Amino acid sequence: MHTTARAQLQLNLFEKLAIFTGGAWVVSDIDQEVRVDLPGGPFGQAAAMAALSAAEPVWVWGQAGQEWRRNRSALAVEASKGMAGSLVAIETSYALVSKQGETQNVQSWTTGFLIGGGKILAPAEAVEPWLFDSSVARALGEHQVKVLPKLTEISASLTTAEQANLTRVSVRNGSLKILELREETDRAIAPESRRIYPIRFRANGRNVVVLESAAWKDAGAGVKTAQPLAEVWQPAAVYKIRREDGQTTPTLWLTQARKESGSFRLKDPLDATAFGSPVWIGGGVAGMLQTEDSAAEVSSILKAPQ
Repeated sequence: MHTTARAQLQLNLFEKLAIFTGGAWVVSDIDQEVRVDLPGGPFGQAAAMAALSAAEPVWVWGQAGQEWRRNRSALAVEASKGMAGSLVAIETSYALVSKQGETQNVQSWTTGFLIGGGKILAPAEAVEPWLFDSSVARALGEHQVKVLPKLTEISASLTTAEQANLTRVSVRNGSLKILELREETDRAIAPESRRIYPIRFRANGRNVVVLESAAWKDAGAGVKTAQPLAEVWQPAAVYKIRREDGQTTPTLWLTQARKESGSFRLKDPLDATAFGSPVWIGGGVAGMLQTEDSAAEVSSILKAPQ
């Protein structure tokens, strides 16, 4: 058995701020053999085996299983090659100050990817993370806290060893610029105070920012894009960043995806650490992950007016 267990702490606003994050995730890989005994005698076992054989994508058998494994291996090789060198780790730090004058530094992490010419496509959450966290957005709207603009910083780094010679870039020192930030703020009402406050939702075609670094103009042509048209489940790979002990490692997550109302739905959800990751479908990057199980269509994003 191989799986990943995820657990999230349920925290209030100030508990979240105390641990410098909008949410606490514990991620643990599980990889061990588990004996499965099928009860019910020959007939019961036959029925259970038939049920397992029908399940997808975990249980596959015989010649069909071999073909399924070959297809997954081919997808992994194709996606890894097509997206190699394109992944960007983005770190955003900002400070909140309360009405009592207490200051709390907050950090958030998102992913982006190169689209050529030193440009990086990422979710707008990388630039305005406080508007995407409902607890923080509400506290801001109720004037419990405010953001200190002078202490806001956005930095980015490429994730492969071959690109280690490329410098880390940041907005503060001018080596990273916000080229285009698409804004579409919604409004919510706080139940107790009845105050209306601005908030942004992730599953939105305008949850997009284009960053640019002159230092990365020669970092490569960026990802190859694709535009799958069929609204059926198709093999998909998410190229995400694993962050552990201060290190960032590109990893591949294999799943299936299909087009739904102009975006892509993933059959197997990820967690918030993957937001902004490129989604490979049909021979190219078709989507940018915005939520645990949905991705914006990259071709539509790039064609949209600024």
